[in-house]
Amino acid sequence: MARGSIFKASLSPEQLEVEQRLRTLALMLVGLAVIACGLYYLEGILIPLVLALALTYTLQPMIDLLSK
Repeated sequence: MARGSIFKASLSPEQLEVEQRLRTLALMLVGLAVIACGLYYLEGILIPLVLALALTYTLQPMIDLLSK
C-alpha cells in the first residue's frame, strides 16, 4: 500500500477537498512561475517575433491588394 493512501484514509472528506484545492493552487503557482521565468528569458526572441507577426497581420490587406 502506498504511503499517501494511509494518510488519506484517516482524513475526512472535507479535509481531502481542502488538501486537493491546496495542491491544485500550489501546482498553478509553480506553473505560473515557470511560465513567467520562460517569458523573462525568452524576451529577446519573443518581442521581435510578436512584432513581426503584428506587422504581417497589419500589412496583409495591402499586400493582397498590391499583388493583384
